[in-house]
Amino acid sequence: MMLFNKKTISSIFAVLLLISCESELIDQATFGALTGTVLDEETQAPLENAKISTSPATSTVFTDVNGEFTINDMPEGEYAIRAEYDGYLSGYQPATVSAGATYSLVIEMVDEDTQNLGPNRAALTAPADNASVFNTEVEFAWTSGKNDSDELSYDFELRNGNTDEVISRQNLADTTLTLDALVLGTQYFWQVTSSDGLNPSVISGVSSFKIEISEANRFLFVRSEDNNNTIISGGNQAGAVEVNVTMKNANAYAPAVSPERDRVAYIQTVGSNDQVFVMDANGFSRTQLTTNVPTGSFRNQEIKLAWNNEGDKIYYPRFNKLYAVNSITKFSEAIYTAAADRMISKVDVNPATGEIAMVITDSDGYGGEIVVFNPADLSETVVYASTGGALGGLDYSIDGTTLLYTADISGEENAQHRKFDNRIFSLDMATLVSTELNTGKEVGYNETDPFYSPNGAEILYVNRSNDDFGDALIYVVPTPTPGDTNALNRTQTFSNGSEAVWY
Repeated sequence: MMLFNKKTISSIFAVLLLISCESELIDQATFGALTGTVLDEETQAPLENAKISTSPATSTVFTDVNGEFTINDMPEGEYAIRAEYDGYLSGYQPATVSAGATYSLVIEMVDEDTQNLGPNRAALTAPADNASVFNTEVEFAWTSGKNDSDELSYDFELRNGNTDEVISRQNLADTTLTLDALVLGTQYFWQVTSSDGLNPSVISGVSSFKIEISEANRFLFVRSEDNNNTIISGGNQAGAVEVNVTMKNANAYAPAVSPERDRVAYIQTVGSNDQVFVMDANGFSRTQLTTNVPTGSFRNQEIKLAWNNEGDKIYYPRFNKLYAVNSITKFSEAIYTAAADRMISKVDVNPATGEIAMVITDSDGYGGEIVVFNPADLSETVVYASTGGALGGLDYSIDGTTLLYTADISGEENAQHRKFDNRIFSLDMATLVSTELNTGKEVGYNETDPFYSPNGAEILYVNRSNDDFGDALIYVVPTPTPGDTNALNRTQTFSNGSEAVWY
């Protein structure tokens, strides 16, 4: 038999008491509970099946029909409570769980659509507001209206200030857009609308610009593309920029510059007729002058217009008649009539006398004569008669003493009015003696459309292969001296053009 003394019994009792106390502390421990409710922030409606998680991680639970949830047996401590619900931004609330206690909270969640930010107003950056643009191809640029992670689209609108015609582009992803075939002499207005597909669209301010001709441009010429003629302004000088004077879809040709060089007359097809138009030198104030009496010749493309010296009338042919149309009043009257079987094509005016030179041919464009008509006394003189082949050109020198013209010395006459050896000649108006000007023309090429420069020092003309293939090259040469047999240095100003004139 084991016997315990009083001291031993006391020690055992102390140990048992300690064990009993520790067990009681563990049971009470360190655990608490968390309850909460999840609501729509705006409507305060409960959100059922919202996912509830904690950080640090404990249990993951879901809300009931009342938006309520409970997490039991959470170790005491600090927590971040996260609520997730489809279509809503995640909601967070802090919680402090204490031993033996229940912590309660409310989480209000925000609908994604109500939180989404609308786009900002785009700023129009190019062209600058009220800018002058020297090109009919224009690049537009604007700042992004992006205000959050949403992808934006842009609607672009451009209005022609002359016609109110609107060009629009929808659902653009980029903040740049390039448009060509805009119209010279036009003020345009444009704006951009930004949209994120969720919020109301935002419209930019309105910006404007003008398309004008650069002061460095010295020439007008005609370029043919897709069986359509367009009048172009350009040149080879520093700062020159080619720009369409007329629209690409409007057949236009035969530019003629006024004596003061402030206006340009030209021909443009309207319906089935070719009409005379006029515009300011910068391309503005386009006006159709003729309606009931349009232009006409054996080939309309052979027509050349001319201004009178006062700059208020434009001379143009209609078959066997020469008309003068007032550039302001639009009044048109016949001032000269050739024989019924004859056709007027080219016209020019003597700067010194006001006399009118005309190329007059048969209905096939041959049998040509250069006739000078004096509108003051109605007299007329044949100053040159062709011996065969095509006849064209016509441009007086600045003093009116010589007249440039072209003649096909091959003498060939055909239904296509094809020229084989077209050359430039100078006609002395006092002696009526013609002299070929040596411009360095190659064999197999034609030279057409000669024009004196405004100061008379140079001649502008077109050079092209006589089969009409390849580019038509426009050259400038110093004015040759009649009888000079030496080929002259020539300068190419531009290519793929015809009917070039100094501007």
